[in-house]
Amino acid sequence: MNVLIVNAFAPDDPAREPIVELAATTLSAAGHDVRRSDLLDEGFAPFMTPEDRRAYHTEQPVADLAVAAETESVLWAEAILVCYPTTVFTVPAVLKGWFDRVFLPGVAFTFDHKGRVAPALTRVRRLGVVTTRPHSRWRVWRQRDGGWRTIVRGVRLNCNRWCRVTWIAAGASARRTRRAQAKIRRKLARW
Repeated sequence: MNVLIVNAFAPDDPAREPIVELAATTLSAAGHDVRRSDLLDEGFAPFMTPEDRRAYHTEQPVADLAVAAETESVLWAEAILVCYPTTVFTVPAVLKGWFDRVFLPGVAFTFDHKGRVAPALTRVRRLGVVTTRPHSRWRVWRQRDGGWRTIVRGVRLNCNRWCRVTWIAAGASARRTRRAQAKIRRKLARW
């Protein structure tokens, strides 16, 4: 299976090595073809430029070379794994900007003749999330978990109808990170 790993961890984040690298090696060991998109390492701009906005509803919505490369990776993927630190109970700005700039009309979704939205990423049958969060699960739930809402309720609608979701959340402590590493090995090995 072709797996795209979208990494929104900073290069100096201590959780990056035990989480993102472990996910990549686990998927590779399971026989998957893995591509990585390290957003902060690549300097991905999380905001739409005026050219991006003008091109959004045209026949050619991709106006930037960086976005074109990311779009090509998304169209190649049969599974997408998103790795990020939870910030202010949601996804980081660079990841939200990546969704805004890459999940374009004609790429992630299409419009039918009546103007209704239809998914275009029907090759994507697996969607996964590995996140770290400094708060308890209940506190994140009380704040309406913006990461879950963005990815599972928003991004998943662009994928295959039977797309399965894997969600792994690690706490801030070293013990919880070790427990999350065991979950990463176990759950991603079954993909």
